[in-house]
Amino acid sequence: MSFLSPSSSNVVLVLLPTFTSLPSVDASTGVLVRSLAKMKSVLHAVNLQWAIATIDGQRPCLDQENQENNATWLRQNQDLFTLPQPLNEVHEREYCALVIPHSLAAASEFAQNSTLSQLLQDFVAHRKPILTAGYGASALCGPALGQDKPWLFVGFNMTGTPIVEEARESYFGSLPLILEEEILNRGGNFSCSEPDSIHVVIDRFLITAQNENSFLLGVKNLCWLCTQR
Repeated sequence: MSFLSPSSSNVVLVLLPTFTSLPSVDASTGVLVRSLAKMKSVLHAVNLQWAIATIDGQRPCLDQENQENNATWLRQNQDLFTLPQPLNEVHEREYCALVIPHSLAAASEFAQNSTLSQLLQDFVAHRKPILTAGYGASALCGPALGQDKPWLFVGFNMTGTPIVEEARESYFGSLPLILEEEILNRGGNFSCSEPDSIHVVIDRFLITAQNENSFLLGVKNLCWLCTQR
C-alpha cells in the first residue's frame, strides 16, 4: 500500500525550533546536530531529500554538544540551515513526509501554533507519514481548528517524552505541558518503555519515538513508509 499520492515529491519536511532558552529551564533547548547528521544519511540512502522549516523562518536552534565533529558537519551543511522556510509558506503538497525531532523548545514553541495545526491537518488528510520524537510530539497538541472539532489524533497510539523521564530533570514542572498527560487528556493512547529505552510506536501514518535514543529507528520506519508503492 502506498501512503503517498502520485504527485508527492521525495522531499521530507523537517520542522526545527528557534527558541534558544525557556523560562526556568537550565538545559539545552535545541535539536542535536548528531541526530540531524544521522537522519540525513538515512534519508539519502533511500533517495529522499529534506528541507528545513521553522515557525518564523529564523535560523533554528541546534545543539552541537561541544563536539568538534558536530561543528564540522554543521559547517559543511550550513546552507541547509541559513534560510529555513517560514511555516506559513509551507504547502503539504510539496512534501512526502513531516519530521519533528526531539527538543525542549518544541514543548513551548510548537504546542499552541495554529499554523502548524493546519499543516498537520493537511498531512493527516492525505495520510502522509509524520514522525515525532520526544518533545516533538508536543506539536501534535496544537489548538483545534474549528468549534467542536475533535483532536486530529483521537484514538491514535503514540509515545513521546514520558513522565518517568521528565521527573528526573530539574526543569520538571517548568514546561508549559506534561506531554504524557496532554495526549491522554485529548483522547490519545500513550505508551512508553523504561527510561532512555528505544521505543517507537507506529499507528497508520503516524510514527512516534519515545526519546532521542529512539529517533533513528523512527527515521528508518519513516523511510519505509515513504518508499512503499
